[in-house]
Amino acid sequence: TDIFTSTGTNAYTTDWTVDFNGLQSGFNYVSVRVWDIAGTTTTVNDVFYIKKDTTAPVVIDNQEGDDTWRNGGGTTYDIDFSDDGSLLSCLQYTIWTSTNQTGIQIKGWTDIAVNVNASSYTTDWQIDFTACEEGFNYVSVRVWDIAGTTTTINDVFYVKKDTTPPTIIKNASWDESEVFTSDPGAIFDIDFNDTGNSNLDYAQYI
Repeated sequence: TDIFTSTGTNAYTTDWTVDFNGLQSGFNYVSVRVWDIAGTTTTVNDVFYIKKDTTAPVVIDNQEGDDTWRNGGGTTYDIDFSDDGSLLSCLQYTIWTSTNQTGIQIKGWTDIAVNVNASSYTTDWQIDFTACEEGFNYVSVRVWDIAGTTTTINDVFYVKKDTTPPTIIKNASWDESEVFTSDPGAIFDIDFNDTGNSNLDYAQYI
């Protein structure tokens, strides 16, 4: 492929480009040759190489929605990342109140790992549970490779948060100290309510 033709000068110092679209993924070795007007030629092989990577990194979603109602953090999630080209660079997550990054963004893009410099990342990771709101929280991820190609996947999993404690409602008008009964089947009007999201599980007395 021509770099220049017929300059009419004894030097050519202008930087030049290659046909990037014609390159293959991976390493591409560039050789050059030059002629003078007298027809003498010089060839130099592999004057430089170009590492091409236009393939986006991959997100492997091994995590179903977290269907356990959580009242605290510490849970790890299994979302993996891979890139067989220029290798992984940066991994991030964000949290929204609705699917497809809609509603309210309650956690901005946050690093999972940076400067990964590896073809895969399989370490399970945690989210900032304190940033989550009561109810459903939808987690999306994005990843860059070293070449700058990026992939974003929405709603790789959700987290169900409920930190609102249930309540006990005493409907009786009597005072506990005044209650005497010989009826072994006596019942007492004490109700239970949960205004959170996970609903009641069980109750006990002592």
